[in-house]
Amino acid sequence: MAATDYIKVSGKLEDIRVFEHREGSVQVIMKIDGVLVPNTVIPTQLYEEIEAGKHYDFYCVYKKSKNKLKNHGAVYAFKEEGGRIRSLTKLRLATPVYMMFHGAIWFVVAYVAVFLLALLPVLAEHPTTGAIPVLHSYSMIGGAIPGMYFLWRAIDFWRKSADLEAWPSVAPSVVVERFSKLHK
Repeated sequence: MAATDYIKVSGKLEDIRVFEHREGSVQVIMKIDGVLVPNTVIPTQLYEEIEAGKHYDFYCVYKKSKNKLKNHGAVYAFKEEGGRIRSLTKLRLATPVYMMFHGAIWFVVAYVAVFLLALLPVLAEHPTTGAIPVLHSYSMIGGAIPGMYFLWRAIDFWRKSADLEAWPSVAPSVVVERFSKLHK
C-alpha cells in the first residue's frame, strides 16, 4: 500500500490548468514557482477561489508509491498570503466517514475470505461440533485487520486535519519528484 503524506506546498501560483472535470472536483496541473505539479485534485469550491499570480500555501495529501504512475494528490485546503486558511468542513467530516465505509467493506471481504479459507482445516479438526464458533473467531480476527487499518487511517486524518499549520512544508520541486514523466 502506498504511503500518504500530509504536506504544505508553498509558492507563487503562476498557472493552473484543468484537464479533467469530476463530480465536485477538478484535476489540475499547477505551476508553482516555475515547477509543474501534476495529477492534483482540487474540490471545485476551492478551485473557484484560487487565482494565478498569487502566493499560496496549499495543504495537500499526496500518495508516495514506488510506482510513480499511481501517485496523485489532493488539495485539502489553502491559504493566500496574509489570509486565513480556506477549507471545506464537509471534507473534514466526509473523508473519515468515507474511510470507515471502505474499512467496513474490507472487513466483510476479509471475513468471508478467512471463513472460506479456514472452512476445510477447521472441519477437519472439529468434524462434528464447534466448527462454526471457531470459524467465526478466525474470521473476526481476519476481518478486523483491514477494518482496524482503515479506522486508524480515519483517526489519523481527523487528527492531522485539525492542525494544518503543523503539516511539514515541502518545496514544489520535491513534490514533483514523486510523479512519472508521463504526468508532466
